[in-house]
Amino acid sequence: MSTAQLWISLIIIIIVLIFAAIFVAAEFALVKVRRSTLEEMQNEREKPSRKITRTINMVDNLNEYLSTTQVGITLAGLLLGFMGESTVAHLLLKMGIIQEMTGPSAGVIASVIALVLLTYVEVVFTELVPKNVSIEFPVKVGLAVSGPLKFFHVVFYPFVWLLNVSANGVTHLFGMKTASEDSEVYSEAEI
Repeated sequence: MSTAQLWISLIIIIIVLIFAAIFVAAEFALVKVRRSTLEEMQNEREKPSRKITRTINMVDNLNEYLSTTQVGITLAGLLLGFMGESTVAHLLLKMGIIQEMTGPSAGVIASVIALVLLTYVEVVFTELVPKNVSIEFPVKVGLAVSGPLKFFHVVFYPFVWLLNVSANGVTHLFGMKTASEDSEVYSEAEI
């Protein structure tokens, strides 16, 4: 792998990590944010906000948009696995971090170290940090990610729809009802 290819791969990996973080942030923000909070924000404005309206729509169609986030997270994970391990392993070998070994054992050790490093970075920066931020600031995060999530939802809608239909079918095979937005629990203040 040339130096230029290595840099291009690293840039793509960083972009994929950012996308994964956005999808995880969206997932937790949509689950945490209350429709009533968004409606209150909308009512306080002179002109309706498209971001708020879009986010309310996502909360109203939670199951569908959570499926969208899962598709995004899964695709990002697949891309990260496909590109990440070999890129980081090449980087470790190129930087001379694994110097004393030669032959296949150096490549195997570089791959294992790359996998551990990528897993750590992926869990911390695309799972835990976005989760914590979204739980702390669900409205801000929900509004911030609603545009990219809506775009992804539109582009991948046939795939998201197919997965939802498949999951609902499997759920029914087990004799269970499908999750519904109508079964939400509300606080006393909201009632």
